[in-house]
Amino acid sequence: MRSAVSSKMYSKQDITTRVQERDPAELITLLFDSASTALRTATMLTEEKLKEMSWDQRIPSIETFHRSTTKAVEIILSLRELLDLEKGAPVAQALYDSYTSIASCIMVAGRERDTVKLEKMLQAINELRSGWVSVNQEMKSQPVST
Repeated sequence: MRSAVSSKMYSKQDITTRVQERDPAELITLLFDSASTALRTATMLTEEKLKEMSWDQRIPSIETFHRSTTKAVEIILSLRELLDLEKGAPVAQALYDSYTSIASCIMVAGRERDTVKLEKMLQAINELRSGWVSVNQEMKSQPVST
């Protein structure tokens, strides 16, 4: 019992330390990665696969599907809330609208268990992640002005 509690506490401390050691750009990239992983998990449950499963297998699979889509929505909405709409005016507003649209589409697709729509949202998230990485690499390569 004690080792389980100790292990859990150590794990939380390790995660906290790893988060504190990263710069914000890396953390945002990790959030995109987590959202992508969640959507990839959800897209694996197609209607055909579901029909092939026994009832005992269906319920946990559907639960995993909905947990995955919910996690992806939560991450996207969290990214949206990190935006500084005052400082980043047009770009931040465009991202805000994109994140809102993606989250809404994931919710609808999750409710309908539409893996095709989820795959499109996965592609959109991956494109946003790529753009984020490119911008951050460009910013890091520019000389710091004093």
